[in-house]
Amino acid sequence: MKKLPVLFILMILAMKAPGATWYVDSTAAGSHNGSSWANAWTSLSQISGINAGDTVYISGGASGNSQTYSISSWKPAGGTAGSPITYQIGQDSAHNGTATFSGSGTWFGGANNVIISGDAGNGAMHFSCTGYGTSANINGNSNLRISYVNLGNGLSDGIDGQSVSAFQLDHCYAYISSTSADHFFSVGLNGTTWDQNLIHDNTIYVPHQAGASGDGADAFQIGGNGYDLYNNRIVGYDVSNYTGSQHQDGWQSLTASYVKLYGNTFVDIGNYALFGDAYYGGFNHVWVYNNVFLIAGSAVYPGGAVFGTDGGYLGPSPCPFNDVIIANNLASGYPNDGGQPFSLNNVSSYATVFTGDAVVNNVIVNGGGLSLSGDTTSTVLNNPSLTAAQAAVDFVGYTTTGGTNNNYHLTSAATSLIGQGANESAYFTTDRDGQPCPATGAWNIGPYQNVGNAVSSTNPVIQVTPGSIVYGTVLGGTSVTNSFTVKNVGSGMLSGTASVGAPFSIVSGGSYSLNSNQSQTVMVVFSPGTVSNFNRTVSCSGGGGTNVAVIGSATNPPVLAPPITNSPAASASGIITEKVTSNITNLVTLQFTTNLSAPHWQTIGAFAGSTNLSFTNLPAVFIRGVCSIPTGSVTLTWPYSSAPNVKGYMVYYGVASHNYTSSVNAGKATTATISNLTGNTVYYFAVDTYGALGNVSPYMSEISATPQVNPISFSLALGGH
Repeated sequence: MKKLPVLFILMILAMKAPGATWYVDSTAAGSHNGSSWANAWTSLSQISGINAGDTVYISGGASGNSQTYSISSWKPAGGTAGSPITYQIGQDSAHNGTATFSGSGTWFGGANNVIISGDAGNGAMHFSCTGYGTSANINGNSNLRISYVNLGNGLSDGIDGQSVSAFQLDHCYAYISSTSADHFFSVGLNGTTWDQNLIHDNTIYVPHQAGASGDGADAFQIGGNGYDLYNNRIVGYDVSNYTGSQHQDGWQSLTASYVKLYGNTFVDIGNYALFGDAYYGGFNHVWVYNNVFLIAGSAVYPGGAVFGTDGGYLGPSPCPFNDVIIANNLASGYPNDGGQPFSLNNVSSYATVFTGDAVVNNVIVNGGGLSLSGDTTSTVLNNPSLTAAQAAVDFVGYTTTGGTNNNYHLTSAATSLIGQGANESAYFTTDRDGQPCPATGAWNIGPYQNVGNAVSSTNPVIQVTPGSIVYGTVLGGTSVTNSFTVKNVGSGMLSGTASVGAPFSIVSGGSYSLNSNQSQTVMVVFSPGTVSNFNRTVSCSGGGGTNVAVIGSATNPPVLAPPITNSPAASASGIITEKVTSNITNLVTLQFTTNLSAPHWQTIGAFAGSTNLSFTNLPAVFIRGVCSIPTGSVTLTWPYSSAPNVKGYMVYYGVASHNYTSSVNAGKATTATISNLTGNTVYYFAVDTYGALGNVSPYMSEISATPQVNPISFSLALGGH
């Protein structure tokens, strides 16, 4: 809950004028003057000579593929207020893959009069960022749009800046992974009236402490005036060790005017989903409508839309709340004990005045009620609280454990909600689905009007849940499958198909024919072949059409030690004990020449000659041997690894298991003799491979020996994948 300054500067709207077209393609082999795809610049740093109104197309390779551009703190040239310069993904199938920006620190260093767009016309993000800790620094920027960009999965910070005007952030994705992060977005916006800065259709994940402490990173900390935050999906997710020093809010402002907050979905936000925290002043002309606030997890969190004076206050007295409208929202799962689904109140000792405010047509599901402490003048109408049993009847799909899979469209049985709300067309005229609300007469209570069976229709209406799927990071060459549900919430027959670009694919449920209220599961597999961030859109046709965002990343597996066999191979008298364990369900076999099998402890008595051990199908295995050997040195051997990323071998040893105090770099040799070892002392040995950059593979096995007098040679098993 960072305190942001209030900034007031006139914003100039950006309007694009026609200009020249330029090209960037990292694979181009021509003259590199940017004049065509064949002669394209090969890096962003080569771009030059462009003017206001120009468009620079950046190739992502062929559709379904990707190309990488190295850049940090990118500060592209800008145009003028009326003619920005546009940097956009290539639009033809040979160049509309994914352009991946790779670097460290901050991806975008700021620009004026610029449009950054990964939009290829199919609803997917075709610009992607990897390696950065911070997304953008836009301090002092104006007339800037960042659109259709996957900002990354490993962020410690998102977007920061003050004195920002005419800004738009839309159709982007970000995952804040730092457990000490303060926020995703901390920006002071300059506006003087409605709709001058736009933040919409983004998906943002922010961490919070597991449980009900409320501590966590904010999604949006916004200072200033004149902006809209709409159609975003903001999710708080559990971590076990959040170390930041604040409570988590989905949106927090310390004073604001001319703000619209609508159509957003907030899931498991640790403190308040929307927090109008009067600190520097009050709130004037703030409209909150058609939002859904969900508690989908098991933890208990405080509130949905909360406005008021809370703690310290540095503004004028009395603190004004003027034209604050909280209407047609839905809050589900906020507790009866301490929960505040909707609050417009004064809970401090500071003088507060409420004028022209309203809390109307909101529905509370299986949770607490309104909080209006110290507020006796606001209009409060039609805010029912439904029990879980009532919700199961009134909504198309609801269970107490449904979470984000619940469907809050109304059924015809929702008689306490249908046509029972006040008409709020003075503030907004469409519902959460974009369907028109009645110009006159009563409205439905909640965020949906002409959907489900609430209003009769002869047309099918498609609905998908969830609206986005995050696969996380997987190993290249592997596959992960997930699913979404498509449903006909209208009438008639919904017929259509679901399609998506590589490396995602539909494996079942891709064609559907659904009668009213019928649903079908669509399975989507993510099979990345290259290391990159991937953002695609599953396009679902029929019933008006809709999309599901699918997002995932691929990484290389670690360098692995080569599989070998363990063969004590000299004549000696001693004891060998072998233990084999595995954390997988594959059959693990340990074979002795004496026809003994494993996995189990097996002690072989005194022997003369050799005992051969072979290991097969060991994707994850640890091998430990304790040998009493008459030797003062140990010779280790292992097989040559043909893997291209293996550049040498390291031998580690010490007198405690898995605590190696000495090492020998064997280079490319496949044998090493360790001498000058203390007799009658057990030593533990392990061998690992290392790559060109020095990255060492995980220890895959260990063997131990107690050297005595004469040398003996045996081989270490490193295990294999």
